[in-house]
Amino acid sequence: MNDATPCNLAQFRRKLEHSGRDYLHVAQPQPGHAHIRFTGPFEGRTILWDATVMTLVHYRGLAGGTDTAQPRRQFIEVGPEQNQLRKLVIGLNVAQIDTPVLLKTIIMVRQYKRLHRGRHEYGDACNAVAEQPHGA
Repeated sequence: MNDATPCNLAQFRRKLEHSGRDYLHVAQPQPGHAHIRFTGPFEGRTILWDATVMTLVHYRGLAGGTDTAQPRRQFIEVGPEQNQLRKLVIGLNVAQIDTPVLLKTIIMVRQYKRLHRGRHEYGDACNAVAEQPHGA
């Protein structure tokens, strides 16, 4: 975990190369969410994504929602760019956020050809999967 992750794309790429990973955690990951940074294309150039990836259950909790039967769609929300970082919030219908989920999410963002600013919902409306206790 490194909250001092470089915001400069070249520095970040060097740090990734040194770490041997495809992304870096900005904060300690939790089963319901993770804050990561990774590189990827956007509007014709490579940028540094500052992403919060969370389960729909966690997202609903942040929004103050208590109706667990309320259907939600998965989403990607592309926010503004600040200090060479483009904000990204992703809500997924998964039980927990772990390494395989993060890697698949990064691939999805990198391959999303028509990604633009704003919120993109996708997939069928679904009931959010209940989060599993960490280590279950």
